[in-house]
Amino acid sequence: MAPNLAPEQSADEFRSQAPPGRTLHRVRRLPDGRAVLGALLVAASVVGIYAAHNGSRGTSGAYVVAARAIRPGDPFAPGDLTRTRVDLPPALRGRAFTDPSVLTGATALGPIEAGELIQAGQVIRKRGGAGSAEMSFPIEASRIGSGLRAGDRVDVVATYGTGIDAYSLVIGRHLQILSLTRARGTLGGESSAIVLTVALPGRADAVAIAHATRAAELSVVRTTGTSTEASEPTTYRPAPAAARVTP
Repeated sequence: MAPNLAPEQSADEFRSQAPPGRTLHRVRRLPDGRAVLGALLVAASVVGIYAAHNGSRGTSGAYVVAARAIRPGDPFAPGDLTRTRVDLPPALRGRAFTDPSVLTGATALGPIEAGELIQAGQVIRKRGGAGSAEMSFPIEASRIGSGLRAGDRVDVVATYGTGIDAYSLVIGRHLQILSLTRARGTLGGESSAIVLTVALPGRADAVAIAHATRAAELSVVRTTGTSTEASEPTTYRPAPAAARVTP
């Protein structure tokens, strides 16, 4: 007599059952090479993400922050800045400051809140003294002395008019050069002009030079190492033509 089969159990399944007292174990197959390679790639990506996360956290250091709220155009005074420890990523460390004294006299380009990190793009720093004005103006390279460099002292001479009506004025005396850069041409190439940046003792000098760049031809005379006398003439006019004729 055939054994009674459960409705959901087939005859083949019944015949495949193990005899009583014998235990069947499923054979575990080892992962193939593709699976191992996939696991290694996943592990490598996890390690990379962890390293990048730790690297982006940066290094803690003491950086300059605003000690009070600073408005655009305000110059920094020593009491306006302080230092605090901040975790900065490498990309920001190069734009931050560690010494408040290097910013004394610099100007804020935008609003800075108290406690905010001071970054290079937020300020403009003067290269001259804290009490001096600065001005940049173009001048033809042929009208400046050869070998002129930052730190030299110069007189700036403006020549107005042409011919016998021309005259020259010293519009800047013994000014310190802060930088010299080659001007760019209209198509992005270098032009024959040099952009000269000088420190000015007063704003009147800036007005005179600004006017001369539009209305006169400028020349620069190196005065490094020379003394400046108040009695030296500042204006030159050629003698009238009749006075230059010899009998």
